Amino acid sequence: MRPRVCLLAVGAALACPGLAAAKPSAPTLFCETYPDAPLCQTGRPACAFCHSKVDGAVEWNPYGEQVRRALPPAGGGEPGDAAFAAALRAIEASDADGDGESNGDEIRGGSAPGDPASRSAAGARECPGDAGGLAYRVCQYDPPYVYRKVMLDFCGRSPSFEERQAFGARAGAAQRAALHEALDGCLKTPFWRGRDGAVWRLAHPKVRPASFGENDYGDEGGAGGEGGGGALYDDDYALFVYTQIDGHDARDLLLARYFVRQTGPTDYARVDELPGQQNIPAERRAGMITTAWFLIFNNMFTALPRTAAAQAYRSYLGYDIAKQEGLYPVSDEPVDYDDKGLRAPTCAVCHSTLDPLTYPFRNYDGVSADDLERFGRYLPDRLESLYEGAIPGVSLTPEAGYLFGQPVADLTAWARAAADSDAFAIALVRDYWQLLLGAPPAPDEAAAFEGLWRSFRGPRGYSVEGMLHDLIDTEVYGVP
Repeated sequence: MRPRVCLLAVGAALACPGLAAAKPSAPTLFCETYPDAPLCQTGRPACAFCHSKVDGAVEWNPYGEQVRRALPPAGGGEPGDAAFAAALRAIEASDADGDGESNGDEIRGGSAPGDPASRSAAGARECPGDAGGLAYRVCQYDPPYVYRKVMLDFCGRSPSFEERQAFGARAGAAQRAALHEALDGCLKTPFWRGRDGAVWRLAHPKVRPASFGENDYGDEGGAGGEGGGGALYDDDYALFVYTQIDGHDARDLLLARYFVRQTGPTDYARVDELPGQQNIPAERRAGMITTAWFLIFNNMFTALPRTAAAQAYRSYLGYDIAKQEGLYPVSDEPVDYDDKGLRAPTCAVCHSTLDPLTYPFRNYDGVSADDLERFGRYLPDRLESLYEGAIPGVSLTPEAGYLFGQPVADLTAWARAAADSDAFAIALVRDYWQLLLGAPPAPDEAAAFEGLWRSFRGPRGYSVEGMLHDLIDTEVYGVP
């Protein structure tokens, strides 16, 4: 008999140990109850919102304890969604952490009601009474300050004396226009869009979440032009950068049925096929999550590639299942087709979401167990021909699955639902926000962040460059 292993139990225990008794969909239900809360406009509540670690053990913090006490007796099962929402509402007027602010006021103000050190006004800016003599107009949007930031952030250098003089000679609307002209110029530079540039580096945790030597899966050198050369994952980096530049639709991170080669220091070209290097047929491609490197790195020899699903969910939708983020439990899951013992309660907490996320990956092969020279393929009978003999019953795994609790027919449908979601827009805009501002959105920045990602998926048509033009106009970016 094969050993029965709870695949995510260790990861979940490290992230939020002792939370098996917590409601796994609580962050989602919280944001359904408080859709306008700043925390829900920039992500989802983490474990620490209701829990704290004491002497190595995770316990309920004061707010979590109030929620727990407000819930009706479980009666052997989890409380219903309506009961959970009612419990949150019932304790709004209370002050769980004793800091003088009610739970409801803290939630709406963007602070943590279970942490007395977290106050809704903590992010308020204190402005000097006399800003005379300061280099910038403190507490006001200051174009010269923004000009220098744009040049540093997007061009990788400070403006020259002559450039600063020319900028200063403009006034009013002309200065604002000059900021956007400078941004347009910087977005064409190798510093921003070249190999190892800012956008290229932004892809590191998505393409290569662990470090590899220079000669793994190819030579690190060279731009990887049409003639070949370059590492196998260069195709992934090139596709990533291409989707982020020149007004392209960033959803092609998950929707592209083409490939991209870097043809010059700042130039990229679409190609329909890369024979011998990318083997997935066009109708089965889903951008970054079906490249040869992604499948080799994440699927390997695994029958049910849960790692691939978890990496895609984390990289492009911002949810880390090992931290119990983005849980949308599916009824009667996990089925446990590969007999890993996943129906145990401590495992099912995460796997009731993860396994249905994984099913659409079932026919995508990483390194084939039957032929080590072939990799990154779509095999309609993959489980039947390669794994059923060793894992009886695994071939019953369906290709249809679930994303955000909604059914999807296959991986291309998975990718379409993901790319069109709020989560995709939030996660991608948050990547750039952190890159350019150095930290995730603070509570008092939530409104600006929400406006940015909503514009990105609306008027800006998923153009990253359009979103960046909006970003440099915000007070968060432009007020010293």
